[in-house]
Amino acid sequence: MSDYPKWRSSKYQTTIRNLLPESKKDVKNIFIFKTENLGKSIGINEIKIKNEHHLFISNQETGKIVLMLHGCRYSDIRNLLLSEEDACSIVETVTSSLSISNKYSKLCKDIFVNACFIIDKFSIIRYLLWCCQKVRIRQQIDYCKKSLRNGETSLQVLAWSRSLLSKFPQSWTVIQSDRAKALFEEFPVIEKAYMRCLSFRNIMERDRSCDILKIKKELQVWLKVVEDDKINEMLMFKTMVTNNMSFILNYFRYGTTNSASYNLNKKIQHLANKHNTKNDEYFLYFLIERELS
Repeated sequence: MSDYPKWRSSKYQTTIRNLLPESKKDVKNIFIFKTENLGKSIGINEIKIKNEHHLFISNQETGKIVLMLHGCRYSDIRNLLLSEEDACSIVETVTSSLSISNKYSKLCKDIFVNACFIIDKFSIIRYLLWCCQKVRIRQQIDYCKKSLRNGETSLQVLAWSRSLLSKFPQSWTVIQSDRAKALFEEFPVIEKAYMRCLSFRNIMERDRSCDILKIKKELQVWLKVVEDDKINEMLMFKTMVTNNMSFILNYFRYGTTNSASYNLNKKIQHLANKHNTKNDEYFLYFLIERELS
C-alpha cells in the first residue's frame, strides 16, 4: 500500500479529468477508464459505494474493469465512450440487469453499434419471483385465522410460503410440500401465479440450441395465458416481457448473463470489508484500480 499516497496525490493534483483529452474534460469523477480491457462481451452494472451510485463496465471474459464512473448520467457515459468509438467497435454483446436496462440499452445504438443488447436472465427471474410474491402478500390483507389442512392458520401459511414459491416443486421439503397443498387449496390465485412462474422459468431453461422462433412462439403463448388470467402482478411482468422481447431472445442467441458483473460487485465489497475503507473512499478506488482493472 506504500504507493497509495503517491496515487492519491496525483489524483488530486490532476483531478483525473485533466489527464483526459479535450473531448473528455467535461466528464468529472472518472476513476478508471481503460479501453484496452474491452472485449467481445461486456457487462454493465451500477454498484453503491459509500451510498453513492457508481457505474461499472467490465469485460465478461476477463473480469477486468473498463470504466468506473462516480455517478450514472447517461450523457456523461455516452460522451466519454464516443471518444473511443473505434475501440468500442469490437464489442459484440452488452449485458445488464433488468432494473437498468432501459437506460443502457441505448448504448448499443449510440456507442456499441456492432453489439446486441441482452437483459440478464437471472434479473428477469428475480422480477418474476417478486411479482409472484406480491400475489401472496396481497392475500394477507384479507386473511382469516382459520386452521387449514396442515394444521397451520391462513396467516401462518401465507407468511411461511415465501421460500417455497421461489423453488421448483422437486426442491420442496416434505413440510413445504404439505404447506403448498394447503396454500394452493385456500388461495387458488397464488397457485395460478406460481404455475405461470414455473412455465416461464422452464422456457428460460431451454438449451441455446433450441430454435429462436420456437422459443418466441412459446413466450407469446405464455403471454396470452397470463393475459387471460388477469392477475395484476403477473400482468406487470407480462408488460415487461412484451416491451423487452428482443433483448430476452438475445440471451438464447448468445447465452450471456451478467454473472461476471455480479462477481465484480462481491469482490468490491470484499475489498471494502477486508481493508476497512469506511472512512476513505479514495483508498477503495485505489484498491479497485490496482486489483480489478
